[in-house]
Formats: sequence, structure tokens, C-alpha cells
Amino acid sequence: MNEFLKIEYEQCLKLISYYDERHQSLVKYASSISSAIPTLLFAIWNLGNGANQYFWQFATLISGITAISLLSIFTVLTQTRLYFVYPARQINAIRKLSLKNIAPEFCDNQMYLDTKFSAFKWFSTQTVLNGFIALQIGAFIGLTVFCSLFSIRVVTIAKTNKINDLKIFLGSKVLPESKTSIQ
Repeated sequence: MNEFLKIEYEQCLKLISYYDERHQSLVKYASSISSAIPTLLFAIWNLGNGANQYFWQFATLISGITAISLLSIFTVLTQTRLYFVYPARQINAIRKLSLKNIAPEFCDNQMYLDTKFSAFKWFSTQTVLNGFIALQIGAFIGLTVFCSLFSIRVVTIAKTNKINDLKIFLGSKVLPESKTSIQ
């Protein structure tokens, strides 16, 4: 193997390692966001002794922002996967060329030689993790829709001054007995 190909091979291996680590770090970050936001919402719900009139608007806003944030992370994950594939293909091309030169000495190749493999293999670890992040995005989009519709329903009941209906709708512990109207 000439010196240029050797350096190219080593640099591509470093790139593969970098992009793999980057992908794993982004998945960890996205998963921590996805677990922290529901925890935050449950804490606010419980510390407020039930919901107040603005909780559902707040939950809509926070879950919408989270869905958009996770979508941007998903985009970066897809880009990272593509950048991972290019050096892998280069390594395979260098490996294929090198093995042609030493074929009589080394005939039991255990590594890949394909330079035209698809960037997205359905059962690769990175694709499965991307799917996991896509499920989280879907969950937060669903939560955003639910919270916004629930918020509209709460405001509609509150505007008609049907406090008893609102108490029944949200649960009796939501509004203290001393409050007679919602501002």
C-alpha cells in the first residue's frame, strides 16, 4: 500500500470513529430531552396541586418546542449518517485495492469490500436509533396536539362560567373551593 492510501485509510477510520461517536452523543442528548420535558410537566402539574388555567397552554408550547428541537436533532443525525458512509466507502475501496495486491498471501477476507452500499440500511444500529428519535418526535407532536385541544376545551368551559363543569372536567382537586371564577 502506498503512503497516500495508508494515510487516507487512517484518516477515514478516524472520521468513521468521530461520526459514530457524534451520532451516539446526539441520540443520548435527544433521549435526555425526551425524558426531561415530561418530568418537568409532571412536576409543574403536581407542585401546582393540579392544573391551573395556563398549564395546558404552557404544556402545548413546551411540547411543541421539544418536537421542533428533536426534529432538528433528527436532521443532524441523518446528515451524520451520510457523512459516516462516505469514509466507510472510501475505506472499502482502499481495502479492495490492497487485497487485490496481496490476494495470494491473504485469501480469507472477513471485512466489507462493497463501495456501493446504501447509506441507509434498515437494520443498522444508526437507522434503528434514528427510528427511535422519530418515535419521540411523533410522541411530542401528539402531545402538542392533545394539549392544544385540551387547552381550547378548558378555555371554552371557563368562558361560559360553568365552574362546576370545569371542576368535573379537570377533576375536583384542580380548582380550590374558594375560587368562584376563572380569570
